Amino acid sequence: MNYKKKKNSIERVKINKNVLKKLDLEFLKKYIYISTIHVYKKNSKINENSPLNLTNSYAKSHILAENFLKKSVDKKKILILRLANCFGRPANKKKSLWKLVINNICLNIHKNREIKINSNKNFFRNFISINYFIFILGYFFKNKKLNGIFNITSSNSISILEISNIIKKRYENLFKKKIKISHNINKENMKTNIYSKNFNKLLTKKNNYFFKKELDDLLIFTKKLSKKNA
Repeated sequence: MNYKKKKNSIERVKINKNVLKKLDLEFLKKYIYISTIHVYKKNSKINENSPLNLTNSYAKSHILAENFLKKSVDKKKILILRLANCFGRPANKKKSLWKLVINNICLNIHKNREIKINSNKNFFRNFISINYFIFILGYFFKNKKLNGIFNITSSNSISILEISNIIKKRYENLFKKKIKISHNINKENMKTNIYSKNFNKLLTKKNNYFFKKELDDLLIFTKKLSKKNA
């Protein structure tokens, strides 16, 4: 591992170490660490006990931070949430936020009335909306006895083509205009189903409600944004 990758891998440990220094751990009620589902090795089925991926620097940085916190904080007070790919209306207009798949599609859809898939259409991802994540945080705040590791995901992973068709349908329903989907890369890709052994399945299904609402809000927001930049 080169110096830059090694530095990036331990950065999250340093951040959490600095936070803990400013806390009185004796009176700490709960420490919540936001991790990612990308800590896992690729597999067709993944849960909280699945093998971790230490070869990727991004995944490793989260794994190291998780391990540091598990050693430093009482296990009854630590909560590690491994998030799926979040999407939603950004609080600011940073360019990096528009690189996220769904955000990027919704931003560009208004220009040509077309969704262009430049990556493999059969590439599978697991998506949750930002408002669903906020709802889940509220659930954990109410259920203070919960601790440990939880995968925060939707009930199913979907392909880039599937999410494009969902966005197409929401767009046409909102704006009463037809759009098309184009793609030029068509490779088979393994579907990964990520679920939680530790989480209430009924709550996971709530993502369907938040998903559609978030998608509509994002499309309306990007429509206004496109008019301003026209």
